[in-house]
Amino acid sequence: MPATPAATPPPLPSGEGENDNWPELLGAAALLDAEADEISPKERLTPLKFGEEHRTYTKEGKDSRWRSRATPWAREILETLDQKSPFQRVVAPKGTQLGFTELGLIWAGQGVTQGQSLLMILPSEAVAKRIVKTKFKPMLKTTSVLKQCFPGRSIDTAGLHFSNDNVDLMFGGSNSPNNFASLTVQRFMGDEVDRWSPELLKEGDPVDLAANRIAEYGVLGKMFLPSSPTVEGASIVWREWLQSDQRVFECPCPGCGTKQQWLWENIKWDNGEPDTVKLQCVACEEQFTEGSWKGIWNDGVWRATELNPIRKDTAGFHLSTLYARLGQRTWAQLVQTWEAVVASGLSSRMQVFQNTILGLPWKISEDAMQASELRQRLDDTMEKGVVPAGGLLLTAGVDYQKNRIEVFVWAWARDRERWLVDKVVVERLDADRKLRPAKDIAADLDAMALDKDWRHELGGCLRVEMALHDAGDRPSDVYDVLEHLAKSRNVGSKGAEGWGKIVHFSAPKVIDVTRDGKVVMAGRRQMWVYTAEAKRAWYDDLRRGPSAEGPSERFVHLPSWIDEEKDLLEGFVSEELRKSSRGKLKWEKLIERNEPLDCAILAEGARWQLKSHRWKEDDWRRREARVTSEAEPPKEQPSPPPTPQGGDGDWIKSQKDWL
Repeated sequence: MPATPAATPPPLPSGEGENDNWPELLGAAALLDAEADEISPKERLTPLKFGEEHRTYTKEGKDSRWRSRATPWAREILETLDQKSPFQRVVAPKGTQLGFTELGLIWAGQGVTQGQSLLMILPSEAVAKRIVKTKFKPMLKTTSVLKQCFPGRSIDTAGLHFSNDNVDLMFGGSNSPNNFASLTVQRFMGDEVDRWSPELLKEGDPVDLAANRIAEYGVLGKMFLPSSPTVEGASIVWREWLQSDQRVFECPCPGCGTKQQWLWENIKWDNGEPDTVKLQCVACEEQFTEGSWKGIWNDGVWRATELNPIRKDTAGFHLSTLYARLGQRTWAQLVQTWEAVVASGLSSRMQVFQNTILGLPWKISEDAMQASELRQRLDDTMEKGVVPAGGLLLTAGVDYQKNRIEVFVWAWARDRERWLVDKVVVERLDADRKLRPAKDIAADLDAMALDKDWRHELGGCLRVEMALHDAGDRPSDVYDVLEHLAKSRNVGSKGAEGWGKIVHFSAPKVIDVTRDGKVVMAGRRQMWVYTAEAKRAWYDDLRRGPSAEGPSERFVHLPSWIDEEKDLLEGFVSEELRKSSRGKLKWEKLIERNEPLDCAILAEGARWQLKSHRWKEDDWRRREARVTSEAEPPKEQPSPPPTPQGGDGDWIKSQKDWL
C-alpha cells in the first residue's frame, strides 16, 4: 500500500501573526537543506523510509519489521518530522499504547544516520533507563546502520548517552534539570511532557527550554512533543495543540465510504457485553466492527481542522486509543474499562479515561464548596481528642506559621474513610516573643500530639504513626525541629502544582537544606506534595455522602467542635479553583487561614507513605484487636535456653555435634 502523502500546509494568512515571514522561512529552509545535501551526500533516508527498511524486532528468535500499514496514521507524522518538512514543531495529544515512543526512536535512528544529534527527555530518569534497556539497546542490535554508528557502550555511567565523532544521542529524565544545561541538538523529543517533574518545571516552561536547545539550528531544528493531556488550562501539550493546525485522522466508512474521525460518542454496544462493540458511521448511521473499520484504514487521511493556526510552524496530530494497532488494545477492552469507570462513580477514574484513552484534557468545575454545606453534616457525637470507633490508624499534618505550629491529627479506616481527631497548637515564641529552641518545640510536639497516647473509643490507645511537616516556606526552621523528632515517623514536604498527577505524593528523597544560599543540613528526607490534584481530590471527598451500611469509602467525618473556633470550619474549604485571563487554572485563597486544608492534605500524604491502601483485611483486623479493651492477652513466650558457661571456645566444644 503506497504511503499517504503528507498534508500540505494550511493557507498562509496575510494578516499579523507570530510568523508573518513564513514564506521566507520556507525558502531559507529549502536553501539550507540543499546545501546540507551537497556537503553530505549520504543516502537520503526519511524517517518513514528508515522505519520501513531498517526497524527490526526480534521476538522468540524470529525477526519482524516495523510496518506503517499496521498503524497507517504514523506515516504523515514521520514525514512531518523529516528535515525537509517546513514544520519545526510536531505536537501530539494522544491516548496511551499507540506507539509514539517507538516513532520517537525511529526518528532518532534516522537522525543518527543523517548526522543529526537528538535529546530525548522522558518523565523520569528511571523511565529513560527502562526505554534504553528494553527498546533502544535491542534496536541497536537489530539495526545494522545504528550498530555501525555506536559499536561500543554508552559513554556515561548512567548508560544514557551514545556518541561518535559526528553525532550524539542522549536520553534523560525530567527530574534531572541538568539534562537541559548547555546542550545544543538539532532534534528534541519530549515524551509525556504533561507528566514531567516539578523540579524541571521550576526552571521554566518546558517548550521554551526545548526551543533553546534547538535554537542554534534555526529552521532546521525539530521538536517532537507527544503526550497524554492532563487538565484543561494546565496541559502543556494541549496548549501547543491549540496553537497548531489541529489535524485529525479520518477513515472511510466500510459501508458508504464517508471519511470521519473515530469518536467515543459514536461507539455503541449492549450494556454489559463489551464484545458487541461497534462504531456507528456519522453519515449512513450503520454500525461496523473494529475489524471492518481497521481493515480499510490504510485509506485514511489526516485533515487540518484549523486553517489559520496561531503558530504556522506547528503541526498538531490528535489520536485516541481507538486508533491502537489491531489486537493491541481492542475496542472491547476499552468498553470494559469504561463500564468499570462509570460503575465506580469516581471523577478521578473518569479523568484518567479522558486523558489516557481519549487523549483529551479533563475539564474541572470551578464551583467552590461552601462552609455552610459542611456545617450541615458536622457530627456532634465525636469527642475532641478521642479516636472514633472506626479509626485504626493515626497520621498528622503539621503546618509551621511565624508564631505557632498547628497539628491536625486524623484517624483512618478501610477504604480511606477518615475522622478529624484533634487540632493542637504549639507556640514557637516564648514570653519575650523570641523564637524558642528547636529542641523544646520538638518536645512539645511529641508530648502534645506526635508521640502521645490518643485514647480510643473502644478502650485502647493509638499513636501517630506518620506526620508530614510542611517545609515549603521555612525549610531550615522546619528541619531544625525535625532533627529532634523520630526520623522514621516524621518527614518534611514541599508543594508543587503537579496538574494531571494521578499519584498526589512522591516517595521521600534525600535533599540538602540551605539557608541564605548555604547548605546547613545534608541528607534530610523530603516528599513532594502535588497540591493542585491533592486539593481537587480533597474537595471530591468532601462532597461524598456516607454509606448506608458498612464503611463509607473516602468519606470525611468532621466533628461539631470545629465550628466553635473562628474560621476553623471555613479553613477546610478556604481555597477555590479559578481560571486566569489566559485560561490557566490556579487554586486561590478565599480566606487567609488555610492551615486546616493544608494539614488535611499533609495527613493524607502521611497515610499514603504508610501505604494503608495496600493493607489486607488481616492487617485491619489485627489493628482492631489492638485497640479494644477485650483484646486477647499476649501469648506466653517460651523461656530462652540457659546461657552456657565459659568462653566461646568452651561453649562450642560443649555442644556435641553442633558444628
